[in-house]
Amino acid sequence: MARRTPVAPADIAARLSRQVDQHAGTWLVGDASASAADVSVPLHPPKIPTSSTDAESGAAFIRTWQATEQTWRKAGLSAEIHRRERNWRSWGVQTVPERVQITGADSICAAAGRRPEWRQWVSHRDALISAITESRGPEANSEEPLRSAMAATWKRWARLSDGEIEKLGAVVAWFLENPNSGLLPRAVAVRGVDGKWLEKHNSVVRRLVSGARGDESGGAGDLGLNRRPAMIRLRLLDPRLGPGWPSTDVSAPVTDLAGLWSTADRTDVGIVKQEPDRPHTAIIVENLETFISLPTGEFGGGAVAVWGAGYGATELARLRWLRECRVLYWGDLDAHGFGILNGLRGSDENLDVTSVLMDRGTFEAYADLAVRDPSATRASFIHLTAEEADALDALVVAGDKRLEQERIPWPEALRALRAAARRG
Repeated sequence: MARRTPVAPADIAARLSRQVDQHAGTWLVGDASASAADVSVPLHPPKIPTSSTDAESGAAFIRTWQATEQTWRKAGLSAEIHRRERNWRSWGVQTVPERVQITGADSICAAAGRRPEWRQWVSHRDALISAITESRGPEANSEEPLRSAMAATWKRWARLSDGEIEKLGAVVAWFLENPNSGLLPRAVAVRGVDGKWLEKHNSVVRRLVSGARGDESGGAGDLGLNRRPAMIRLRLLDPRLGPGWPSTDVSAPVTDLAGLWSTADRTDVGIVKQEPDRPHTAIIVENLETFISLPTGEFGGGAVAVWGAGYGATELARLRWLRECRVLYWGDLDAHGFGILNGLRGSDENLDVTSVLMDRGTFEAYADLAVRDPSATRASFIHLTAEEADALDALVVAGDKRLEQERIPWPEALRALRAAARRG
């Protein structure tokens, strides 16, 4: 077995730094854990010297660790270098360092060259606990959920600036005191905090709020905020659907568009309605350029196009008039596209949803244009047809690929959409 290289102080610092990154979260949230933290590292001292060069290397090893030990003592580290006497033949008996043992989180961080970081983290921890403790409710009768939440998120709060940690503590306290505000993020009344700040720090805020409330599940709790209304864009591919509308291309909150073409609107006594007076075909696409490029008058009477802007099936299913349409969904050939399709069908059993160009044949025809899908998932989509599930399998077998809809030639895409609309 090859003899290991002697360990130098710089090597120890690197190893200890990795220990800090791995265990600091646990040390931070428990005083007992911090004081009991212990690291022992073998130094693999030089072999018995057989030449003057070897002897000088061995002597340098001993001197280096003597100097390091003195430096550590002056810095107040709880560190011990274990030594053993060795007979180095012509060079006599030498007391050789064999192992370093460092106890306590502060000492470990100091030996790693990271004591200033550690002490800043401790200061941040104390500031957070102080802000949160004052606002915790009576239901939070255990410290453990909060400590677990802080340990799980420490890398996201420990490295914040003093000003940001003050904001974080104030925000968590605000949500504890206002659990069901129903406000938009912009209205959270904490100085220096806006919607962008909350979006950036959403996961750590939710986790800390959940832990502070005493939730032992380890999940991220609901902040009780209202969401910005989902905006849906709608185009009338049959202009007759919107007599008097200022435009055939409108964007509005989904709640505003949900009640269009209601049955009540079509049965008012004495009002003669123009035919078609409601959509018969709805083409849902996720790509904006595709949405804009869809021509009018080519998909039969009563056709509309819907662009969801990335919103999921729950939002789209709120458009009640979709239940009276034949819905054509054309999404990217990837896990996300099939997820939306699956969600649409699962969100409302009254929706009649047919996919377009989301089959194995389409993928194989343009497989050379497919790219790897970094967000591919193995989720089970129970509302896909056999052909759609087969296409998803083909994507997985090919190496988690995705075929974006804009890769398909536009003339072929139009032919497929027209044919699907006619079949309705």
